[in-house]
Amino acid sequence: MVEPRDGSGPRGEFWDAAFGEKELMWGFEPTASARATANVFASAGVERVLIPGVGYGRNAQPFLDRGMSVSGIELSARAIAYARARLGLTFPIVHGSVIDMPFDGSTYGGIYCHGLVYLLDERHRRKLIRDCYRRLEPGGRMVFTLISKSAPMYRAGRRLGEDWYERLPGVPMFFYDAASVRREFGAYGLVACAEIDEPTGRGGSMPFIEVHCTRERSVAEVRAVPELLRAGAAEVTVRGPLDTAGARAIADALLRSNTTILRMSGCSVTDADALALASGLRANTALRELWLSENTIGDEGASALAEALASQRGLMTLCLEGNRLGEGASRSVGSILASCTTLEELGLGRNPLGDTGVAALAEGVAASGSLLSLSLHHTEVSDRGARHVAQALGRNTALEILRLDGNAIHQAGAEAVLEAAKRHPTLRSIHFEGNPVSSEVHDALAAAVRGVDGAR
Repeated sequence: MVEPRDGSGPRGEFWDAAFGEKELMWGFEPTASARATANVFASAGVERVLIPGVGYGRNAQPFLDRGMSVSGIELSARAIAYARARLGLTFPIVHGSVIDMPFDGSTYGGIYCHGLVYLLDERHRRKLIRDCYRRLEPGGRMVFTLISKSAPMYRAGRRLGEDWYERLPGVPMFFYDAASVRREFGAYGLVACAEIDEPTGRGGSMPFIEVHCTRERSVAEVRAVPELLRAGAAEVTVRGPLDTAGARAIADALLRSNTTILRMSGCSVTDADALALASGLRANTALRELWLSENTIGDEGASALAEALASQRGLMTLCLEGNRLGEGASRSVGSILASCTTLEELGLGRNPLGDTGVAALAEGVAASGSLLSLSLHHTEVSDRGARHVAQALGRNTALEILRLDGNAIHQAGAEAVLEAAKRHPTLRSIHFEGNPVSSEVHDALAAAVRGVDGAR
């Protein structure tokens, strides 16, 4: 189904206006790709499948026929109603945009996404691919079909960017080739891609690129991690406590590693360990996600990591939740936001940042043009800190998800955030639970982001 370039706005209205029995332009038969993917998933023993952009459900049938349970995500209410009333499909379908994934903590053995990702802008394409990958079980597989640059409509319509054109009002298309597939899927278990001719249902066909990815996550004790990093394992999770010698060995391996996701959460990482890790991160160019939550990193270690990561041009996710970060770390981490133009997710929740820490961070938030998601939950923020957040929102033009839950923000701070949210061009979600404000304030915050979303 069609999704607009910002993942919201006219897409639902477009389909709800056009949808009907005579408007089912793809017919009822599943794609050839869906049938082939169902066979692949069945051979791999997949039991649970997620289909983002499930539409009225035609591509779910091959997976259901092979005995798999299916869940879907779909923005058009009329498409969901059609799937229920006319096709008799009863599997769970979340009514919402794929841009708002994840909706819960469910994981799947397989994900199939046909004709959707290429209808998003670049950062939402990355978010969808990343979110789908995170919903995969270890060893799970995901298959995407993408419109190819070989398609006859390539370069037709208004040019929005490189290989990105608006053929019809509100219906942009990004056209892929092998290079752009590697660029966008390479960090997320890319196994293979190949051009296919997908029948259109009208006697013709359309060139697509079928992309296969697998989540191969390596979990290892500290002593085995350097070897995995040197071997270029795509995703490495460290198990057990780290010591300085282990941190130095990992740092040395990072200098020449192609690993794209490194998880070191709950590994007793200290400031000294973080200083050692920073030496390896300075020269690393492959890392896309770094997870260091639930450790004991303080201002010194976080500042060293921030300095090392400041020159990164590929890092998209940095999670430092559940550490001991304060004002010094906030200032250093904030500096990343201005210099690392690819950083899209920053997790600082459950740290004693306080109002001064958030104030130090705010300048970087205001300057960032890439940050999609910022977590400041349970960070000891009061009204003063909330006002700094509001001021940052007043200058920021990119943020979509903001977590401020579990703080000590009262009416005055909440009202400042509310006024900023009303004017923000992209903010889609504010988590504000657990702050001492009335239910009316919570409702107003929810309505503010819905109103901004609906106006785009």
